[in-house]
Amino acid sequence: MDRETDRLTSHRSARRYFISRENRGIVNHHAEVLTSFPCTSTFFQPYLLQDNAQFAFFLHSSLPDLYLFQRPDKGEMVFYQERTAEGYVVFRSSLIELRGERSCAYQLWRRLLSVYSLWLHCEQPSVTQYHFEMQLAIGKQWLSLHTPAGVLWPFED
Repeated sequence: MDRETDRLTSHRSARRYFISRENRGIVNHHAEVLTSFPCTSTFFQPYLLQDNAQFAFFLHSSLPDLYLFQRPDKGEMVFYQERTAEGYVVFRSSLIELRGERSCAYQLWRRLLSVYSLWLHCEQPSVTQYHFEMQLAIGKQWLSLHTPAGVLWPFED
């Protein structure tokens, strides 16, 4: 398989992992709106997951337990983490809502902002900048990010 085919395959896989049209019954759509504010490009940009495989990989590496489902009829993208699905973040074209359990929703929002800020700070790294290492003897593997500033962010699995 050539590099371009491999890149497209990993892009499709990242999109499949994150984007679903199903809620799986985990998120309560009638949860209280804790706060809402205008959706601007200075905040987290949810549509990058569809348009940018590099960002999808970065986000998945940072938040492997993040899920997203779309509600096209309502124009919404809903982000949640399965272990803390009581709180979630809803993106609409012009509005962001934090809903449900306060600590879960605010923690998820802070994590999304942090990951997006780090991705921008790292100059929007590509998948080719990551380095995978493993030690078979102890059954560990690591993923690190190589940037112009040096090696950052060892991810452990």
